[in-house]
Amino acid sequence: MRRRTEKQTCHILVEGDSEDIYFNTLRQREEFKSKYQITVENCSGQDKLLNVALNREKRNELQSKYDRVIVVLDKDHATREELRRLCECFGESNVGFTNPKIEYWLLAHLEVVYDNYSAQSVDKKLLKKLPNYKKNSPRIADFIDKLDDAIKNTKN
Repeated sequence: MRRRTEKQTCHILVEGDSEDIYFNTLRQREEFKSKYQITVENCSGQDKLLNVALNREKRNELQSKYDRVIVVLDKDHATREELRRLCECFGESNVGFTNPKIEYWLLAHLEVVYDNYSAQSVDKKLLKKLPNYKKNSPRIADFIDKLDDAIKNTKN
């Protein structure tokens, strides 16, 4: 039985550099840092992420080492079968996806977003708000300060 003072361990599998920057910055926020010991694993691509997540041996290893394992991926490149299998293996609350990509979630930090955006429209809207935005930029960390806005802006 775990002592109450121990932090819950959480391992987040991500598919790329932008997600890696975002979640490594998120884990430094006091409300997460005080409750969780979070590690982030950049799988460098969705294929590798799916190979790690759906490999029974690797998955069992991760799930025995951490209290919670979360998988975050871009939904537009995953098949329905892959998403179904991920939810089956990790539980629906442990599979997060951006639709169509991480920039959609970043955009939500700046404005109300809707579910019918294409990848191209997300890029256009984000560049309109932040003309100097570049994928995989360390400036992605700046979005974390508006996390509460992103949650509010995705409610609908």
